[in-house]
Amino acid sequence: MNVTLRLIVGLGNPGPEYLNTRHNAGFWLLDIFAGALKTNFVYDKYFDGLISKIYLNGNNIIFFKPSTYINNSGSALYKLVNFYKINPENILVFHDELDLPPGDIRVKYNGGSAGHNGLRSIQKVIGSEFWRIRIGIGHPRSLNSKQLVSDFVLDRPSCSEKNQINMAMDCCLNCMFDILDGNFEVVRNKLKNS
Repeated sequence: MNVTLRLIVGLGNPGPEYLNTRHNAGFWLLDIFAGALKTNFVYDKYFDGLISKIYLNGNNIIFFKPSTYINNSGSALYKLVNFYKINPENILVFHDELDLPPGDIRVKYNGGSAGHNGLRSIQKVIGSEFWRIRIGIGHPRSLNSKQLVSDFVLDRPSCSEKNQINMAMDCCLNCMFDILDGNFEVVRNKLKNS
């Protein structure tokens, strides 16, 4: 059974100083999707974020990048979800994931925040029953880095790590239409076998 997606949210921090940092992996993937679909983002002051709308197979889907810092993503999302009356199960969030190595990408429904402050902020306002695409960025411990997690996520990945993340995003792009159709079992299998 397919899920009817109405909203895809990319998590990240606004501003050029954060553009290439690991925490912005959610923005990166949403930008890739928008580019492939030739749609542009426009800032919406009311929703405090960048919005793009697509129409696909009889379904309207909103792409959203909150302009709040990642730790306050839920406040921007709250307005949007209430205005458009979107149920959590019709939402997909793209986000960076410390528990996956760079180059790994996974689909998940429901669950905790695993310490991710952006997810925690969202869960405070809509609960946890939404879809996620988790983009592996690695953990400083597993990458032999002495950085604190808070510094690590706000730092740029190495060239090697960025190449691995880009390859994972290419795999995700290859199943973009399955994702947009909410066909998550197919997506899960494709990503697992890529």
